[in-house]
Amino acid sequence: MAVNRDKVKKQMADSKQRSGKFRYLKKDSTTTLRILEFKDEEGENIFARPFSEHREVNAQGGKALGVCREQTFGEPCAFCQVNKKRRDAGDELLYNTRTRYTVNGVDINDQQPSVRKWMLPTTLYDQVAEYVMDEDWADILEPKPGTALNCKREGSGLDTTYTAKPQRQPWPVSPALMKQVSDPLGDFGDVGLKSQCEELGYKVGELFDDAELEVAGKKDKAKGGSKAKAKTSKTAKSKTTKAKTKSKKNKTSEPDHPADENVIDVGVAVLYEDEEVVYHVNKVDGDYVVIEDEKGDEYDATMNQLKLYVKEEPEPKPKIKVGSEVHYDGEKEISTVKSIDGNDVVIEDGNSEQYDVKLEELALTAGDF
Repeated sequence: MAVNRDKVKKQMADSKQRSGKFRYLKKDSTTTLRILEFKDEEGENIFARPFSEHREVNAQGGKALGVCREQTFGEPCAFCQVNKKRRDAGDELLYNTRTRYTVNGVDINDQQPSVRKWMLPTTLYDQVAEYVMDEDWADILEPKPGTALNCKREGSGLDTTYTAKPQRQPWPVSPALMKQVSDPLGDFGDVGLKSQCEELGYKVGELFDDAELEVAGKKDKAKGGSKAKAKTSKTAKSKTTKAKTKSKKNKTSEPDHPADENVIDVGVAVLYEDEEVVYHVNKVDGDYVVIEDEKGDEYDATMNQLKLYVKEEPEPKPKIKVGSEVHYDGEKEISTVKSIDGNDVVIEDGNSEQYDVKLEELALTAGDF
């Protein structure tokens, strides 16, 4: 029996659409997406992140040349700077910008639904945003009840159209799926300004002067812009800047002068803006700093974006025990613990219904403190 080549071709196309960090709507089909909110760097709920790429002017499709660091990360961008210099000189621009939006979404028709990062074109994002802003659909993104959207893609190339329509019935999201939600910004992958300039055949100093980089840095700080990955040496002579708090030393890096626990310098542990992640300083050059996370990834930052890290011993928390009143996984309903066996717990709600849960899924109510 001969294999059905049409089905194999379709499966190959589906696989291509689902590969990589992001999913895209399949051509000439409808994908039913349950879009979910996530928290931004200020702790506010949003549902999408813009992602912009540069392409050659008049290019029809094809692979993007690189990410627009200015529109995506709020950082200086080599492509934008080349365009700016050509505009100032009265020359034609070389690069266009294409913007899409990334959301946390569940394809409810998947055999095993899970939260993925989906890229939506601007026209589709605008339609979803209109529903979000409509008071009649105020809970469309809420875990419960929430509503899935039928996202339809038709045509190809410049003739591609997108439409979004809510389903009639709600589609609530389980706590397990909500745990998979995250900010898509971390999936974009910033190559860093130095590498971006080199890819275009320039050095950073050929496109940006110190004043432009300083102004851009202040602008990024005011906007809460994200730090950019750096490709720099892990050792460098350091200069010091005073800070208010104490630090802990990185065992693998040593400053080039006597230790001073009140400065941000090579080897110290720091926090970046409002993040809770601990970084170690690998390089200090005036106001310019390179920091490294626990995975070994390096990032560019400025001195005023950092503060020294002080490890604080957490206060002992009251333990959950039999009889404790608890909340399950962020729910408001209060349940009572009936039994505990290691990490396995049985809780009972107000309707005398009992459930098997895990200890880490529970939080004590205020009455237990």
